[in-house]
Amino acid sequence: MFRAIYCLAGVLLLLGCSVSSSYKGWQIVEASFEAHGGWETYRNLDTLTLVKTTRLFFEDGSLESEISETQLFIRNPEYKTTLIREGDTLLSSSIDSIVDPRIHAAEFIMFQPFSLNNSEADIEYLGAIEIMNEEEVSEIKITFPESEDIWWFYFDKEKKCVANKVFHNSRYSWIENLAFQNYNDLLLHKHRKSYFLDSLGNNEYLRSEYFYHILE
Repeated sequence: MFRAIYCLAGVLLLLGCSVSSSYKGWQIVEASFEAHGGWETYRNLDTLTLVKTTRLFFEDGSLESEISETQLFIRNPEYKTTLIREGDTLLSSSIDSIVDPRIHAAEFIMFQPFSLNNSEADIEYLGAIEIMNEEEVSEIKITFPESEDIWWFYFDKEKKCVANKVFHNSRYSWIENLAFQNYNDLLLHKHRKSYFLDSLGNNEYLRSEYFYHILE
């Protein structure tokens, strides 16, 4: 009998820790909404147009390619995202019957942390750690239904999202959010770098660099 009681207590303790971890994770995400301008400010955004420049690098550090792409996000009066390259419309969420994953990716990246507001996401608070620049941050882990990607987000003491880690296509990448810009009271990406990680979790080499220039 006592063994059964101990087992039940152990299960309840694990469930309690799981709920507490998830609750703490959501608290951090919601605080990050405020640090980046607030959820209502994000909801009231009508349009955002920007030029995203992507630089890809070879393992030896030499430049592989540089591509500029115009991204148009419309939220009111209709929801629409369009990606344009060299004057040609590549993708548009209101044209394609099945939205291309690159549309989802553009929205998910540009509007972090607001894009984490997904009731079906599985979120876990992992604790406070020091990242590569020795800054102490809060670490959370997030997975989404119907996606094999695993995300980790890192928030500084002000709850700004300063870095990510992602497991995608069978390898890990580390992304640093190096600079932000203010647009209609929202704090959005301006400059990011992404590194491939080795088996020990260290930066293997700089794979890509991103610049976001918002058009007024």
